[in-house]
Amino acid sequence: LIRRIVETVSASGKIQPEIEVKITAEVSGQIVELPVKEGDIVQQGDLLVRINPDIYNSALNRTDAALNTARSNLASSKARKAQAEAQFIAADQSFKRNKKLHEEGVISQAEFDQATSAFEIAKADVIAAEEGINSAEFAIRSAQASRNEAVDNLKRTTLIAPQSGTVTALTKEVGESVLGTSMMQGEEIMKVSDLRNMEVNVEVNESDIVRVALGDTAMIEVDAYREEIFK
Repeated sequence: LIRRIVETVSASGKIQPEIEVKITAEVSGQIVELPVKEGDIVQQGDLLVRINPDIYNSALNRTDAALNTARSNLASSKARKAQAEAQFIAADQSFKRNKKLHEEGVISQAEFDQATSAFEIAKADVIAAEEGINSAEFAIRSAQASRNEAVDNLKRTTLIAPQSGTVTALTKEVGESVLGTSMMQGEEIMKVSDLRNMEVNVEVNESDIVRVALGDTAMIEVDAYREEIFK
């Protein structure tokens, strides 16, 4: 008698969505708005959480002030440079005249030295003014970078749904505080899962896994559906 023998490997596991997104805080603060609850269906772009933005608004205002100050300093540095260049032109002309007079013996060495000194000082003032402009431009770039960071942090106080799905876990409530940082993953607030496509995650014993091959049939029994077996 020839019969077909089926070898079975049994293992337990859990059913889970293929796509599940953890919603975590990127900035720290108190939750002031939480319009969803566990089990709600959300669409991509829907508001999920709002963290108190007050301190991040204040930080943005401070960076705006610093940026405006840096821009004002740049304008002042450019004005100083224009003034220094005008004084240098006058000192240069005076130096050339005094040099010629000194060569002709009309003025003394002391007077010529004084004209030379005024020329060198005017030239140094122009160089200093140029360095002042460079410094002011660096300050503007630094202030702009700080402002960009402040804008990003303010945006992070509003968390929206990255995908459509169902809120399958909610660990926080309005009024609770969350910890977040842009350097590492922050505190988890909820999970949004796509329940249209599910998968089964099973831990098979290492002594049994050798008897499992790609393409084998899997029969799945689910506690919630005791009368049905999923192939």
